[in-house]
Amino acid sequence: MPTEVVAAEPRVTWESVKIVAAASLLSRLQEVHEAIQVRAYELCEARGRTEGDDWKDWFRAEAEFLRPVVVHVTESDDAITVLAQVLGFSAGELQIAVEPYRVIVAGKKKAGPEFTGTKTVYVDWSPDEILRIVPLPAEVIPTRAIAKTQAGLLEVNIPKVHLVPWPA
Repeated sequence: MPTEVVAAEPRVTWESVKIVAAASLLSRLQEVHEAIQVRAYELCEARGRTEGDDWKDWFRAEAEFLRPVVVHVTESDDAITVLAQVLGFSAGELQIAVEPYRVIVAGKKKAGPEFTGTKTVYVDWSPDEILRIVPLPAEVIPTRAIAKTQAGLLEVNIPKVHLVPWPA
């Protein structure tokens, strides 16, 4: 009687992601905002400054600098969980800042491998940086946040602040 061979699925482990103070990311937020602002103005100038497309210019400029990040926020009685798609970013390339009512997800890709002596046939270019501010539906305790990543998924778990009801 033949035996059935079952391939074991590779086990992927979670890696911890560094949680930093929000102040350390604010200067980068400002730099990116200003760069997007300048590029959006250039796009507006290039199309003859016609009215009505200013948001289109802004979103196009933003897409040139930042990779989009899909985010899913869930809330339970005790905690808030933020899931973010960070494909292509390792734990060492990500930084997370947690404040009472928001989470900031930042990441910058390190330089990729150089392919010397090969013929380039196709290059799939996308921005090498992510920067996303995620508003939270309730107040959380930033110092108790835990962030981890696995296979392109970032998970940030943050306990909620529990308010004591006012005595009657």
